[in-house]
Amino acid sequence: MKQVRELIEQFTKVEVKKQNQYGQTPVFVTDINPVSSTSGWKIVYYPKTYEKGMYDLKESFQMVIIKPFSFLYQAIKQADQQYALEQTTEGREYDYQAIRIHISSQIKSTSIKVQITDEQSPFNHMNLYFNMVNDEKKPGVRHLIGEKDFNPATQVYRWTKSTDEFVEHNAQFGPAKVRFVNLKQVDNVSLPMIDANVKAIENGFTVDKKEIQWISPIDNEYKALAYAQEQMILKSVMKRAFELVQHAIHA
Repeated sequence: MKQVRELIEQFTKVEVKKQNQYGQTPVFVTDINPVSSTSGWKIVYYPKTYEKGMYDLKESFQMVIIKPFSFLYQAIKQADQQYALEQTTEGREYDYQAIRIHISSQIKSTSIKVQITDEQSPFNHMNLYFNMVNDEKKPGVRHLIGEKDFNPATQVYRWTKSTDEFVEHNAQFGPAKVRFVNLKQVDNVSLPMIDANVKAIENGFTVDKKEIQWISPIDNEYKALAYAQEQMILKSVMKRAFELVQHAIHA
């Protein structure tokens, strides 16, 4: 873990942007390790700034900017073509230079999960999710869902070809946090009951927010490692981002 922390400290660049309308300060974290398979990639957090530091309530990045994207795109296409040649509906795994691609068959597409398996990357253990489909207008041609998306509000394509940047929101390290409430059970025969303050409403009940716990459902070693990776990123990045904010205030 010490080696991972040092890698994150040495090979990530932290930038803070102007606070948005929700009181969040976007924090961009760039992999600057030249030998990393994710070199040039950026992940973006949206923490809030408090008196003693910055804190991201979700404890998870919300967006990854992949640059260059063409290498990953070609790896996904190659894996998709190989999967088609095998003529199977079972899941398969393919490795491409510290990137592992899992493919499974869906009704009208193939579901693709990309795992970063590079110990030289500060974004090691990241998971990204894509889908490949047949082109409706060009028989035999496959394309990645979202590769041609255009945002009319910002006048920006999701894949900016001139800079080879692709914006992806469906990505994460460990599993996203979900809400839990405590249960109690007197014995093995009785039914479990909610151990929290509840209030009856028209269509059911509500639980006091103070009784809700946000927990990441970790059920295997890989998810645990991915969760630990992001916790180390958060600890390092939020500290440095807060220093940048404080410096800007007193400049």
